[in-house]
Amino acid sequence: PVPGEVVQPALRGLHLGAEGRHRPVQNRGVPADRGRHPSSKRVDRPLAADWKKLESSREYRNGNALREYQLEGLNWLTFNWYNSRNCILADEMGLGKTIQSITFLYEMYMKSIEGPFLVIAPLSTIPNWEREFRTWTQLNVVVYHGSQASRKTIQAYEMYYRDAQVRRGG
Repeated sequence: PVPGEVVQPALRGLHLGAEGRHRPVQNRGVPADRGRHPSSKRVDRPLAADWKKLESSREYRNGNALREYQLEGLNWLTFNWYNSRNCILADEMGLGKTIQSITFLYEMYMKSIEGPFLVIAPLSTIPNWEREFRTWTQLNVVVYHGSQASRKTIQAYEMYYRDAQVRRGG
C-alpha cells in the first residue's frame, strides 16, 4: 500500500438523472428507479470545443460558493480536463486547493461522470478532505485506511456494489 490514505467519493443521497432532475437514492447509492442494478453506462469525455468558462460559482452544499480566484482554478482544471491535459494545481497554502479539487470532481459528477473518484493524500490531511467533501457536496466519502482486515471489509461493503443475483448470472 502507498503511504497516506485514499478517499473515494461516490454518490450518496442524490442521483442526477439524464433528464436533469435529482431523484431519491436507495441505500448503497443505487437510484430507486434503477432497482438493484448499478449503472454501467460509459460516459465519454466531452470535446475540447464544448468547454465553457464558468463566469460565476454555483451554490454548493450549505450555501457555499467559490471565491473568484478559486473559480479561476476550477476553470483551469476543467479546461485542462476537456483538453485531455494533465495538470498540477499548485498555490500557496490556505487558498483552497482542496476545495477547488473537490468542486472539480463535483463538476465532473454533474456532467454524468459518476465516478468513483480516487483521492490520494497524506494521512494527516484525510480528516480535512473528508470534512470538506461533506461540507461542499453530497458525494459519499469512503476513507480507505487501517489494517488488512479492515481494508478488506471496506472493499467488500463500502466500495463496490454487489448483488447475489448478478454474481449467479441471473
